[in-house]
This record gives sequence, C-alpha cells and structure tokens, in this order.
Amino acid sequence: MSKASNLGPHSTDKPEREGRKEKKKGKRSKAKEVQQGENDSLAPSDSAGPRRGRSGKINREDSESDSHPTGKGKKKRGSAPPAEPEGEPDLPGKAKYLPVPVVNEARSSGQGTHHISVFSHITDLKGLTIAVREPDGTVHAVEYTDAELTSLREKRELKHNWASFFKALNSAFVKGNPKVRKQQGGIVLDIILSSTKEPKHQTFPLELKKIGNSPSITTKYFFDPFQKWFVKHVDRAGEKLEIEAPFWAAESKAEDMQRETERLQMSIKKMQREKDGRGVESEEVLRKLDQVQRDVSMLLTGARRRHFLDALYETGGARPFNGHTPHALNFEPREIAPNEGACQLIPLKYPLDKENMSDQELARILSEPPSDPKLKEALDGMSDQRHWAVMRCFEKIDKWDYDVFALSEATDNGALFHTAFCLLHKYDLMSHFDLPVDKTKRFLSAAQAGYRPNPYHNSTHAADVLHVTHFVMGPGGLSKMLRVTREDMLAAVLAAAVHDYDHPGFNNNFHTRTGGYLATLYNDRSILENHHCASIFEMMNIPAFDILSHLSEDQRKDVRDAMVDMLLSTDMGNHAKIFSAFRRRLNESDDWVSRKEDVRLALVMAIKMADISNCGRPRKLYLQWAKNIATEFYAQGDAELKLGVGVSPFMDRRKDKTDFAKGQISFINFIVVPLFEAMAELLPSLEFTTKICQANKDHWAKDTEGSGAL
Repeated sequence: MSKASNLGPHSTDKPEREGRKEKKKGKRSKAKEVQQGENDSLAPSDSAGPRRGRSGKINREDSESDSHPTGKGKKKRGSAPPAEPEGEPDLPGKAKYLPVPVVNEARSSGQGTHHISVFSHITDLKGLTIAVREPDGTVHAVEYTDAELTSLREKRELKHNWASFFKALNSAFVKGNPKVRKQQGGIVLDIILSSTKEPKHQTFPLELKKIGNSPSITTKYFFDPFQKWFVKHVDRAGEKLEIEAPFWAAESKAEDMQRETERLQMSIKKMQREKDGRGVESEEVLRKLDQVQRDVSMLLTGARRRHFLDALYETGGARPFNGHTPHALNFEPREIAPNEGACQLIPLKYPLDKENMSDQELARILSEPPSDPKLKEALDGMSDQRHWAVMRCFEKIDKWDYDVFALSEATDNGALFHTAFCLLHKYDLMSHFDLPVDKTKRFLSAAQAGYRPNPYHNSTHAADVLHVTHFVMGPGGLSKMLRVTREDMLAAVLAAAVHDYDHPGFNNNFHTRTGGYLATLYNDRSILENHHCASIFEMMNIPAFDILSHLSEDQRKDVRDAMVDMLLSTDMGNHAKIFSAFRRRLNESDDWVSRKEDVRLALVMAIKMADISNCGRPRKLYLQWAKNIATEFYAQGDAELKLGVGVSPFMDRRKDKTDFAKGQISFINFIVVPLFEAMAELLPSLEFTTKICQANKDHWAKDTEGSGAL
C-alpha cells in the first residue's frame, strides 16, 4: 500500500486539485495575497489535507502528521486544533483575564510619563510580551513563552494560582500600578500582585531589555497588537464584537494616522534624496509628522490633549507633584485617618450657645460626655480614647497660646484636619452652607495629605496659621468690625488651611535662581503661592472633593475670589506693596465696611499676620518654630552651596552661631513688629502681641553669638 493511500480521506489528491483550480482563477492582486496571509495567520485552518507553502509544495510536518500509522495526528473538519507541543502548557485564566492587549501609563520616580504594553500571542494566547516606552521613545521589552513564564513563576515562588495570577496582573496593568525603575542595560518593571485569594501584596519584578528607539519599534509593541486583535475579532460574516464606540473610533483613527505617518515618512525621504531646495516644505512636513505621532500616542494611551500637571488630579484627592526641583524629595501623599471620636464630639459641642464664657465653663462643656447613651457607649468602647485629649486642646482655640504641637501629637500629625473641622462647626459654616460632612472630611483629609513632611512648611504650620487667622477674625474682633459675611469667613478658614499646600521646602527665590519648572510656568511671579492655589482648586474640580458644591454660583465666586486674594498675598515678595496699601488705608476713613476692597484688604492682612506670627507667640512655641525654620533654611542653603549659586542670607549652616540670631532680630524689627503694630492700630485688642515680639527679640539680643539660642 502506498503512502498516499494510507492518508485515507486526507489524500494529497484534493490539495493538488485545489492547487490547479487556484491557478485557473488567475493571479490574485498583491493586496489580496497580503490580506489572505494575515487571515491565515490569525485563524486555524479547517480545510482537509496538509497545508501548502508559497511554492505549492505540501508541508512535510503536516504530511507526516496526517499519515501517522496510529491515526492520532489526523485532522478532521471542525475538529479542535492539535495539542500544543510538550513544554508549552495551556495556562488557565489567561484567556479570561488577558484576552485583550493592554496599554496604560506606568509610575516612575519623576522621570516623565512611561507607557506600558502587555499582550499575548494574538491567535492562540500563548506566551506573554511586556514592553515599556520611555518619554524619549526608547522601547524596552521582554517576551516569554508559556514554559518560560511557568519557570519564572516557580522561581519567584508566587503563591497565586494561574487564574489568580493573570487576574492580579490584569488589575495591576489596568490601574497603572507597575512602577518603572532604571538599571544598567535596561529597566525593571515592579508589578504589585494582589487578589481576593491572595490579599497580601507580592512584588513581581521583570527585567526588560532595551530594544531601540524608532517609530517601527513603537508600532510593533504598541500598535500592531491592537491591530491584529481587531482583525481577529471581526467575524468573517461581518459581525463585530460589541465594543464601545469610542474605542472603535479611536482604533480607526489611529489606523488612518499610522498610514498618514508612513506616507509622510516616505515624502520626507523623497525630499531628502531630491535636495531640490524645498526646505520650507520639508520643515512643515516634519512638523505635521511630529503632530501625527503625538496624536497616535494619545489615542493609544487614551490620554487627552493636556499637560501632565492637569492630569495629576484626575482621580481626586492629594496627588504627588515631583516637578518642583530635583533637590526636593519625591513625595507620595498619605492621608491620616481622623480621630473618629473627636469627629463625633465636635458637632455636639459647636457652635457654642454663648460667647465669652469662662475657661472653667468652656472646659466643662467640652469634656462633658454626650447625653445620647448610644453615642456615649460607642465612644467608651473605642480602643483609642484620645478624643478627650483632642477636646482638651480645643479649650484654648480662642487663646493666643493654642498649642498645635500638642494637638498634632494627640491626632498623629492631624492638627490641620481637626482644627479646620472644629472651626467650620464653631462658626456654624457647616449648617449655614449645608456642607456635606463626608465631603468636608474628604476634602480636609486630602488637603492635609498634600502637605509635605518639611521641617517648617508642613500641615502643622498650616494648622497654626489657621488658628491665628481665626484668633484675629474672632477673639481679635476683625469679623465684627468688618461685619464679615459667611462667604468671607468660609474663605478665610479654607485659605488659611491650604495656604502652603504642597510646599517643597524651597522658597520662590530658589525656584527662580535654579530655573525650576514652576518658575517658568508662573513667570517668576508668586511661584509657590500660585501653585498652592491652583492645586487646591484643581482638586475641587473633582465632585467628590468639591467642598463648595452646595454653594450658589454667586457664593462660589465670592469665596473663590477671597481665597485667591488671601493665598497670593502670603508671597513675601509682595509684602512691601500690600503693607504700604494697608498703612495708607489706616490713615483714611474708619469705615471698613462699605467697600468690598477694604474688607478684602483687611482679610489679607489677617492671614499675613498669621503667616509670620511665630515671632509673636509664647516663647515655648516660638523657639520650636525657630528651630524648624532653621532646619529648613539650612537644607536650602546646602543645595545652593552644592549648585554653586551662592547661599541665600541666613541659610548657611556654617554661620549658624552668628547669623541665625541676627536674622531673627532683623525679621522681627523690619517685618513682624511694623505689621503687628499696624494691626493693633486697627484692632487694639491685638496690642499685647507687640510686647511678646519685643520679649522674643530680647531673647536673641542677649547673645547675638547664638550659643544655646535654640
């Protein structure tokens, strides 16, 4: 019996007859050959008989498989594809959790936006390819077969089963959790794996090798997988999968742009060869090519046309911005859980029924257990009983010696949140504006988290400025004198709370001298103050953090205008201009109520007094703040010394024993005392603060050499 007869129904006669029929049909166009080739590669063939190569010869492997004496290798119409060769296991869960290529942004430590692409072999979901594209276009990639992936999983001792592994992998890539870090010869992608079955996070690092930097390489790893997936998932009868219209539109537009990119590249090469002097046209084509490539990149990543700063707050809350200066430490905001017991007690105690009560009476009210037995039982059952310590701190909230350090210790560095939450209730702003409690707590927590752990410009400093602003407005008498509206009072509380949001610990002058990004963005004008202000209102654009959402349009505009005026006024570069205007206004009419600009000027002076009030606080508080500001100043001086740009005055730690005391005396003499005296002229009840300033100045004057001053 001949070998051909052993083939049974899969004889070689049928392919040969089909080959002759194809020859009779004539030559197909080149485009159809390409299209047919793509279709053949994307779907397993169900035709009988062995496959033919381009020459029409029978594929030897197919022929030997069909003619196997056991018959196990026979292919029948409609039968399942043959099993994978040994060593290529079928990994469960991949088809379910990674059926579609994924492109997203990856986290990196201040190195610009990296894009990551993850996909399996499109036709059979075998293997896994992971690629990362750096901001300069360089592509790094690693490709695994299923066998290699299995070996890697065993080597790393991952506890996840395959389904759990691919589910966790999909979740990590879709959420953009992988973090990129560089190493010699390539980069490492740290993937955080977690799932319901394995809730404990496990880092899965992958080493990627440098592939190259060219449009074709980017296309291979970031465009082709989507195109092939698209072709595979279009039914041969024309029925398409139910996919959201924006995705199809983006894919279609991306294909058009890819073709336009190739056409423009060919045009550029032609013009370069011809060198016919059409330099202007060539430059225009290059510009268009660059724009098309940018558009393709944005379509592939789903990004909108906007600067990365604008995208920081897309998910809401405090977002990390590490573009201040290379000398500022990278920062990841961390929200601190508020003291829940204090959050329940504050609304019960405030607003107070009457003003000017004795210290003993106030202490009794704030320390009195709630009358509601269920709430009392809930408070008593809390493992953390520090809510009573928090309430004891509030006994001095109307006093000049309110201790934010004690409150910070009682709330795990949460002094800003609790002071702001207390004052919003104390002034009855929560009820008046119907501010949602959850949204208010969410906003205050995010605002507090946005303060960096600097020695001085931190959230505790913000709590201190907020308290002094309240003291000037309330006990100091400014609110009554100005007949301040509820809108202005809300603006004052919020502005003081966020006035140094995301301060990097380096001042405006440093940003200007070193050419920092924000210095360019804001044209060297109130650099950090503009950043504080813009960042907060960007956060409020997210509904979940919009504390002003219940205000009318007019109320919202009024609050925003007052906040902007107060925030920008804290730039000491504008101090002389603002203070001169205030001095002139003091010599005019005593009517501070009729004109809104007069009210706003007084509010500005309140927050300015609060911002520099350390020198006029009780000695214990003042020396702690002096120590903190010295630490921060010297860190900036060290950076300036390293850069060789000249150390700013009073920031050279080598001159600590001689210069710091002199700096404090000068600041008190020329900035603090004149401002405090002017405010005491407007509000006589504040006159006592000037005497404290003088006493603190005398502390430094006793030993201008500074030995033991701090």
